[in-house]
Amino acid sequence: CEIKNSNGVIHTILEKEISGTNDFLANKSVAGALFKINEKNKIFLFTSHVQAAGTSEHKLFQLEQIGNFIEKSVQKIIEEKIVESQENLSVILAGDFNSDAYSADRFSSMISALKYPRDLHKEFHGTNQEYTFRNRTRRYDYIFSYDKIGDFELKKVNVNSIGVMDIKTENNVSISDHLAIKANLLIN
Repeated sequence: CEIKNSNGVIHTILEKEISGTNDFLANKSVAGALFKINEKNKIFLFTSHVQAAGTSEHKLFQLEQIGNFIEKSVQKIIEEKIVESQENLSVILAGDFNSDAYSADRFSSMISALKYPRDLHKEFHGTNQEYTFRNRTRRYDYIFSYDKIGDFELKKVNVNSIGVMDIKTENNVSISDHLAIKANLLIN
């Protein structure tokens, strides 16, 4: 509510790997847009989709590309004084990362590659699990928040509520093979 677009979107296409499914035919990417919350505060919102089929090494490589893209983008807007101060900037990353939130090894590798964002769903729900993949055994979808990128301390994002929901058409048909994550966030 009452957020004004910064009139610009940045993006980069992630390198892809040929796989045994047609998933590799679609370019996967990361995109970001800077939004004005009020006269002082801004939020840099990023979204991404990582290749579903392929090697674990390649998925990790795509996650590293996303982390590097976000880090460079945040550094640039801070250094160019597009935001008044780093303490007035919140950074959120959301999307389908095709990495299961409840696999400790994969989750740890993903968080490291993305440069240590907070998983807002896991933080809010603790050990309670919700699934976004249609087979109800995995959560591939995330809303992350960064408290720090590089040497820059950022404005912290808190969660009022966050959960999984099925979005359907007017004919009661799910719009995706994934369930959505909906969050109500607090940015002081």
